[in-house]
Parts: sequence; structure tokens; C-alpha cells
Amino acid sequence: MRDPAVREDVYEERPVASRYWSWSPAQLIAAVIGIGFIVLGAVALGDTGVDDWYRPVAKVAGMYHTPLLAGIELAFGVLMLLAALVPGAERSLMGLLSVAALVFGILIVAGVARKDLYPRLGVLDRNGWFFIGVGVIGLLASIAAPVFASASGRRTSVRRVE
Repeated sequence: MRDPAVREDVYEERPVASRYWSWSPAQLIAAVIGIGFIVLGAVALGDTGVDDWYRPVAKVAGMYHTPLLAGIELAFGVLMLLAALVPGAERSLMGLLSVAALVFGILIVAGVARKDLYPRLGVLDRNGWFFIGVGVIGLLASIAAPVFASASGRRTSVRRVE
């Protein structure tokens, strides 16, 4: 039964967005790849210095690096870490970076332009296989990893109109 003392025209309903969380295992994989490349690039850059972008060549983690390759790895790591910040939304960036690493690795292993790449980047087959592995893992994670979200969504609030 309605209460005659309550006037319905003084209340209004409006939708309100509620907070919810979401995450994806792809974020964790992108973060691990990003941090790994940041560390690898920083250590290689520390060993080679930045006086000349093409020399010297330093061996870090069993792979050869020039300062240019170390800078590229550092930038790749930062971008991959940025892709890890937002679940689902930055999967395209993670996928793009993974494809770039995969193609770069294939070019190195296939020997395409090796005499041009080695003097500038110091890359050999070991580098190529490493980039192929990172590219495959990142690409699979960006495509196949699900996004988990909370069940809450939108709700309605009732407030008194003054």
C-alpha cells in the first residue's frame, strides 16, 4: 500500500556507473616481457656506453648487443610495459610489438641482410631465436588470454530532487 505522505515527484532514478575490476593473464606476460627487455637493454647500454651507436659490441645474457640494439630493446620494454597496464584495451599494442619481435627474429635467423644488421646491431642467430620466442609468446598471449572482470556493472540510484 502506498504511503500518501510520500510524493513520488520529488524522487528521480538515474543510472550510476559502479566500480569494477578486470585483469588478464596477458598483462602479466606483457609485464614480464617488458621488465625483462628494460633490464636487458639497460645492462647492455651500460656495458656499451652511448659514444657511438654502432660500437662497441658487448655480450649480455649470451647475446651480442650494440648501443643501438640496447636502445631498441629498452624502448620495446617500455612500450610492452605500457601495454601491460590496461587489461584488454592494449592487447593490440602487445600484439603489434610481438609481431615486430617475431618478424625481426625471423629476419635475423633467415640471414636476410645479416651483413647490414650485424655491424649496426651486433645480432646473430641466438638473438634471432630469442626474438622469435618472445614474439610467439607475446602474440599467443595477446590473442588467446581471456579478460576476467567482476560481475558488477551499472546500478540505479534514487535521490531526492530538491
